[in-house]
Amino acid sequence: MTEPLRARTPDDPDAAERARLGAERDRLYAELAALTDESRRPDLERRAALALRG
Repeated sequence: MTEPLRARTPDDPDAAERARLGAERDRLYAELAALTDESRRPDLERRAALALRG
């Protein structure tokens, strides 16, 4: 599990960088999920075609 992002405080100079990295992480996970879904597409289309025939 990832650590929650902390609010930026004057004594926390790394908060902005942590927030940027958290947003990048979320974007990459979303991209990975889309790729995973796309990789399953041929199998799902084949199963749907078989169901329509059967």
